[in-house]
Amino acid sequence: MTLEDLTTTHLWVCSYPYVDSTLFVVPPAVLGDSSARTAVAIYDADGNTANEVDLEFPSNQIGIIELESIMGGCKLEAGIKHGHAVVQSPVGYSHFCRIHTREGAALIGAPASLTADHSSFFPITFDEGRQYFLAFVNETRSTANVKCRLFCGKRSPETLLTIPPLGSRVIHVETEFPDYAGGDTGKQLQGYVRISTKSEGRIGVQLIERHATKSEGGVFSAVG
Repeated sequence: MTLEDLTTTHLWVCSYPYVDSTLFVVPPAVLGDSSARTAVAIYDADGNTANEVDLEFPSNQIGIIELESIMGGCKLEAGIKHGHAVVQSPVGYSHFCRIHTREGAALIGAPASLTADHSSFFPITFDEGRQYFLAFVNETRSTANVKCRLFCGKRSPETLLTIPPLGSRVIHVETEFPDYAGGDTGKQLQGYVRISTKSEGRIGVQLIERHATKSEGGVFSAVG
C-alpha cells in the first residue's frame, strides 16, 4: 500500500495529569465483514519514537484505541505527558481523538495547519476558572520555530517556541503571559493569540481550554 492509498492524520495526544486520550478510527461506510489495517506511531515531546502499533478493525465498525496503554514511553514536558500521534488508515477513513476527564469529554480532530504562508488565530478570554493551553505538533523532520503573540488591549507581548522534529510542545498561556492571568474576580479580559512561523513544512496547533470544577480534573474543550 502506497502513501497515495492512505489517510494520514497528525494528532496531539495527552495522558497525564489532566486528561486521558482515546483514538477513534472511523470507516467511510459499512463495507461488509472485511478488516482494515491502521498504523499508529507515537512520538514523545522530543520527537523520539515512543511506540508503534499495527491494528486491524472490522471495516463496518469504529475502531477504538485507549492511548494511555501505548504512551508509556512519552516523557513529561511542561508538566504534562503528551506526544505526537501519526495515524494511517486506508483512504476514506477519518481519525479523531477524544480527551476526557471524570467530568466530561471533548472530541477533537486534527490540529489547525500552521505554515510559513498561513498563520493561526485563536480567541482568548481571561477569566476566573479558565485556563488555556496551546498544543503543537511538528509534522516535519526539521526543527520548527514558532512565534506566539498575544493581542490584548493596547499591548501585544510575544513568546518564541522551538519544536523538535516530529516532536510536540505545550504552552500554558497564563504562565507565558502572566500580566493578563488572574485579574479581578468576575472581570473578563478579551484578546486573541496569533501564531506564526517561518519554518518550512506544516505544524499543527490546537487551543485547549480548561474549565475548573470542584474536582482536580476540570472540563476540557479544544479548538483546532
